[in-house]
Amino acid sequence: MELVIKLIIVAGIALSSVGCVHVKPWQMGDLTRSDMKWEPDPRISSTRDHIYMSKEGSSNNSATAKAGCACH
Repeated sequence: MELVIKLIIVAGIALSSVGCVHVKPWQMGDLTRSDMKWEPDPRISSTRDHIYMSKEGSSNNSATAKAGCACH
């Protein structure tokens, strides 16, 4: 049982270390392209957020609960 726990810990450490990547200066231009953004079009993300909040606003889990019908 102890061996399984130790293997899980070692695997967790090994997997967490692969996420650290140093970006070289000549690669930074690739990361600033518009197609690499999390939300490339602010209008689409704004509309998506509005639809989500309109649908989820009536639930009790939301801190910003509204009427739920998008009639703010």
